[in-house]
Order: sequence, then C-alpha cells, then structure tokens
Amino acid sequence: MTATTVLVATVAAAGWGAFAVAVGLIRKRRRRERKREAELLERLGGGLAHELKNPLGALNLNVGLLEEELESSNALKDGSRARLATIKREYRRLETVLNGFLRYASRRQLSMSSVDINPLVEELLTFVKPEFHRRGVELVEEVSRDPLVCSIDAALFKQALLNVLLNASEATPAGGKVHTMTSGDEREAAVTVSDTGVGISREDVAHVFEAYFTTKNTGTGLGLAITRKIVEDHGGRVSIESTPGKGTSITLIFPRKGPSPAGAR
Repeated sequence: MTATTVLVATVAAAGWGAFAVAVGLIRKRRRRERKREAELLERLGGGLAHELKNPLGALNLNVGLLEEELESSNALKDGSRARLATIKREYRRLETVLNGFLRYASRRQLSMSSVDINPLVEELLTFVKPEFHRRGVELVEEVSRDPLVCSIDAALFKQALLNVLLNASEATPAGGKVHTMTSGDEREAAVTVSDTGVGISREDVAHVFEAYFTTKNTGTGLGLAITRKIVEDHGGRVSIESTPGKGTSITLIFPRKGPSPAGAR
C-alpha cells in the first residue's frame, strides 16, 4: 500500500483533521531522513577531504616542479608539454568536482538575519547581467514593490539563486529570455526564474535536484542539488515546471519567519 493510498483511506475514515496529522507525520519522517542523509554526507566529506584533497594538492605541486626542471634543462619537448598540460587540466577538473561535493556535503551553520530579499535579487541580477549579455540572452527583472522580509542567510540565499540563474542562462539559446520575479504573502516569499530554453523531459524533471544528475556535457551536476539543500536548510522548498522545447521555471520558496532547525544561529 502506497503512502498516497494510506492518506486517501485516512481522509475517508476520519476526515481532514486526521489527514493533516498524517501529512505532519510524513513531513517529520522526511526531516529525519534528510538529517540522517546530511550526517552521512558530512562523514563522507571529511573522509574525502583527507584522502583526496591533500594528495591532489601534492600531485599538482610536483607536476609544476617537474615542468620547471624540464624547462631549465631544455628537456621539455612538445609531446611532454602537452602531457603535462593534460595532467594539470585534469587536476583542476578533479579539484572542482571534489570542492563541489564538499560544499554539498558540509553541514552549514546558517547566519540568519531579517532581510528584504528584493535588494538581494536585484544585486545578483546586476552581477550576472554581463554574462547573460555575452551569451545573447535577455535578462528580465520583475521585483515585488512590497518588501519581502525573510529570516535567511543572505550569502547562501544568493548562492542558491545564482545556481538557478546560471543553469537558466546555459539552457537558453541566444535570442532567448530569462525572467526573474519575486512574490509573496504573509507566510512565504518566492523567487521564480523562468527561461525560454530547451526545457527538460518529464523523466528528467524528477531528478534535476539530485546530486550528480546533469543533462549537460559539462558541469558537476551539483548546482541545483546545492540549491535545494540550501532552501530546505532554511525550512523552504523548491518547485519546477518544464516543457521540452519551451523552457523551464524554477521557484525557490522561503518561509517569512525563517527555519526552526538547530543549525540556525
């Protein structure tokens, strides 16, 4: 029997009060599961930092020293130069993958403050506008006239939104548009990023926020996973709608009162 079947049976038998209780229990179970997952990832991250980060740094240092020695003795031929360049390029790629995983796995201590998210969004859009212009993508801004004050970690909020904006720019061909809008009510504030890009298939939509899932030829597949983790750490949620060939819309939703987890400070 699925969770949906249980909920339907509960509603039929005891009404909406029991339904609300059942939903609350499911949410608590999901929070416990996310906590266990975060603890496991943190342990894995610590192990990887020790086992891989330091040896990778030593490898890069020794490749540099070897290159200098060969240069000074006039023994560095074109073939050797190309091989050393490949090693250094692969080092940078592995370092990027490892650092991305460590950011995803780390348990963040949220530095909370009451902030109007509208100026944060405007500041970030100003920052990314040159990159959108370079790609030939129009960046459209629609910020709420009303303040949307939330209890958030401003730096992590901008990181979460930046990941979504960069994904949108990469998915949108030249001549397309990316529209960013803020909205909210007394309970929640939302930032929606909609693009006119290639869209995502129905099968892939269910996986876009999973770690290491990507439909691109480049990238680590961690950007949107990190975004979801940041939003959920704030007690919020992420939603996505996409139509292949027409575009994608991602919404980051934050509670106006902020999260209640022990990690906030």
